[in-house]
Formats: sequence, structure tokens, C-alpha cells
Amino acid sequence: MNDDVMRFFEAAFNDFLKTEAKSIVDDVHEQSLCGQLAQRLNSLKPGFGFDGYHVDTEYNRMKFDVIKKVFWEGNTADIRADLIVHVVGVRDNLLALEVKKADRSVEGRRKREDDRQRLMAMTTRYDISPGLEHVYDYTLGVFIELDRAMRTYVVEEFRDGASLGEKVGNF
Repeated sequence: MNDDVMRFFEAAFNDFLKTEAKSIVDDVHEQSLCGQLAQRLNSLKPGFGFDGYHVDTEYNRMKFDVIKKVFWEGNTADIRADLIVHVVGVRDNLLALEVKKADRSVEGRRKREDDRQRLMAMTTRYDISPGLEHVYDYTLGVFIELDRAMRTYVVEEFRDGASLGEKVGNF
């Protein structure tokens, strides 16, 4: 299934880049770009066998209105990834995405690192009670950085709590 999830993401992302390049260059807000990527993921779900999954942007709830949390390196933090693909109310977490525009400032680098740490935590496998409000076990985490000036992107893949490297391309 891991390869299917990556192919699912890549198909949606490639279509997103073809249709949204002008929006990226025009500096459209990150949340709007995530919404466009979510539409691509939604439309491709059936072809990849992910019909029962929901694609949500800025989603932060579990069942019974509990705020999603993650436990990472001794700390608990609220979770609200830019975009997730999951089954609502159960622990069936497929894909977590973080999208950032290229920002080389100190603050931009800090936010990028925070997003990467969040994806490491969200893709970590833990043997914990299903009653806990902590969120783990996403099959795939993806960090996307879009550089509108250079018309480039970086995609970093996360599995099992670790980065598997980056891919760089143009749009």
C-alpha cells in the first residue's frame, strides 16, 4: 500500500502543478493552494482504491470533538496539518501534507522545521491505546516547498518517523 499512497500523491501533485503554476507564481495564499491540491486528491481517490477516505484541509478533530494531538520527543502538541487524507473517527490515517512557500528568513526556516518535525511525529508508529487522543500512524507524510521566484518545488517524503529524502523539480 505504501507505493500506492505515493503514486496517489504524485498523480495529484503533478496535475496540481500543471493547473496551478500561475497561482503559485502569482503568490496565491498557501491555504488556497492546499484547497486546490485537495480537489485533485479527491478526484483521484476512486482510481487508487481510496474511496472511503476523506480529504481535509486544516482538520484538527478526532471523534467526540477531541482535538488531535501528537506526542513527540517528550512533548504533546495540537496537530493541524495543512492537508490530510484519513477516515474520520477511526485510526486509519493515509496521508499528511504540509505545504510552504520558500522563505529563507529565520522565521521561515523555523516554520519549515516545525512542519518537518510534525510529519516525523505523525508518521511514527506507536503501540498505544485507541482511546488516547494522540495521532500517529500516517502511512505517508509529505512536505512540499514551493519557490515561486525560481519556479521550483521540493518534495520531502516521510515514513515511519523519518525523512526518506527530497525530490526537486520545476513547474
